[in-house]
Amino acid sequence: MHTVLDAAADTDRFGKNSVKHLKPFLSGAFKIALQRGYYPGTQNPLQQTSLPKTRPAEDTYAYSLEEINSMLRVLPEPTATIIAAAAYTGLRRSELLGLVWENFTGRAIFVEQSISNGIATDPKSNASKAFVPIIKRLQVRLDILRELQGSPRSGPSFPIRSAKPQTSATSPTAKCCQC
Repeated sequence: MHTVLDAAADTDRFGKNSVKHLKPFLSGAFKIALQRGYYPGTQNPLQQTSLPKTRPAEDTYAYSLEEINSMLRVLPEPTATIIAAAAYTGLRRSELLGLVWENFTGRAIFVEQSISNGIATDPKSNASKAFVPIIKRLQVRLDILRELQGSPRSGPSFPIRSAKPQTSATSPTAKCCQC
């Protein structure tokens, strides 16, 4: 199993934290394979491995307000509003995709679902399932976007143009834009 972890580290695609998470993932897969008789061994091969040296984890970068405003000036709708919602709320991509108009109060957005790979689930943590206050700048953008969409009362806030807007109640896999 060292070869798999070494190969992941050698690609330079994965940083220290990614390789660190890869080991328990593979270990869990081997544990299930052993339990179900899919792996001929008697011991989990990841138990005797150590993590290879990898490139250090990179610092994340937060855009400045000036950079965000520059992006918003040149982006078309609905992309500009999606970027504004991400920048001004800090919501995860899956939470943005799960936003529905019925959860927009004008002053806050209630995050009740996440959509990833077209599948609606609860947000990543219990704390994420909450009202997120929005600034006036975002409120104005969302109001304009809603009007451009025909003023829907329900359905995805960021629908795919080819998909019919549906509420999360009627379709847990309502399709949203792929931002």
